Amino acid sequence: LEKDGGQMQVKEVLSVEGVILHEVDDATRVKAGDKVKGFIDWERRMALMRAHTATHLVLGAARRVLGEHAWQSGAQKGVETSRLDVSHYKRLTREQVEEIERLANMVVWEGRTVACRWMQRDEAESKYGFRLYQGGVVPGKNIRIVEVEGGWDVEACGGTHLANTSEAGLIKIVNTERVQDGIERLIYAVGPYALKEVQRRERSLMEVAEALGAPIDKVVESIHNTVENARGMRKQLEALQQAASMQTAEALLAEA
Repeated sequence: LEKDGGQMQVKEVLSVEGVILHEVDDATRVKAGDKVKGFIDWERRMALMRAHTATHLVLGAARRVLGEHAWQSGAQKGVETSRLDVSHYKRLTREQVEEIERLANMVVWEGRTVACRWMQRDEAESKYGFRLYQGGVVPGKNIRIVEVEGGWDVEACGGTHLANTSEAGLIKIVNTERVQDGIERLIYAVGPYALKEVQRRERSLMEVAEALGAPIDKVVESIHNTVENARGMRKQLEALQQAASMQTAEALLAEA
């Protein structure tokens, strides 16, 4: 919010009995009756829009890779990274994670429409079923439906979204966790933050390649060779230590 050239950061927005309240970092700058101007931090807003839409894309991909039992059990959208918790009976394999990532990005690059519209609850439930409420049951007779073109995913959702999946740019799954029995967590970055994560990993790989003195496409092979050489040297060292111990023991016996 801005008043007389000075800015106040909005920390939280609340709706209390139909009145919209803004909590700011320095309320001493305003008094009752003052007029202020509101501005959106579009860089942050776009990051959250990408994160919200990406969550629907990742969930749709997870359902296609893991099966219809993959149900959203929790989600958190952030500027740099977001997370999605899905129900699954065992740990995700590397191949499954890669396929989920590939499918989600396929929908990004296809440029599908993301439609947001209000529907009567009974009409929406009749058309889409109770899978609508994967993000939790929402109140009211009318509910806001978010649908990714082609039936990729449809849910009751109040989040801020992109108009087209292509605006997400890139989705990168950066980690997975087993948060509890039967729940797998996917952590991912979207758009510029996905690129940042890819570049960070590439830098790490280049540093490893330089340390090994090997080209990037030979890093894995070089590491395997280094590990095998280390194992061989360890065995030789153990054999030398054993031989030295025997010689020492024989010398002590000879002196006795």
